[in-house]
Amino acid sequence: MSYNQILNIEDATIFHHFKTILNNVNFKLNIGEFVYIIGETGSGKSSLLRTIYSDIPLKMGKIIVDGQDISKIKRNQLPYLRRKIGIIFQDFQLFQDRNAYENIKFVMTSTGWNDEKKINNRIIQLLEKVGLDNKKKQLPI
Repeated sequence: MSYNQILNIEDATIFHHFKTILNNVNFKLNIGEFVYIIGETGSGKSSLLRTIYSDIPLKMGKIIVDGQDISKIKRNQLPYLRRKIGIIFQDFQLFQDRNAYENIKFVMTSTGWNDEKKINNRIIQLLEKVGLDNKKKQLPI
């Protein structure tokens, strides 16, 4: 794996409930690249993403995220892996009763962040990065 690669998938087969969803997946993603995964309903997009962040176990092939083989990551280390991956699902999975800031904070505290100042600084930084810094108190539409 190259130093610039954040994701490397080699000959992966993606299963869901013992059914093969994707076979012989090979993919490389370099640091700083922005990728869209598109395809028909049921084509395996969500299963691939869920396998990358270890929600679905990888049984065949190899997936390396930021230099870590996901098949060797212990369950208590998953939140740290998931902090390195930014995935936006089409249904967003947002709490309707919480504003943008509170939705992000919930995810951060759920994945092990506990320093309020660091949480606040990171949320502001993330919202600025995606051009939503003026929407931090807005509820999802």
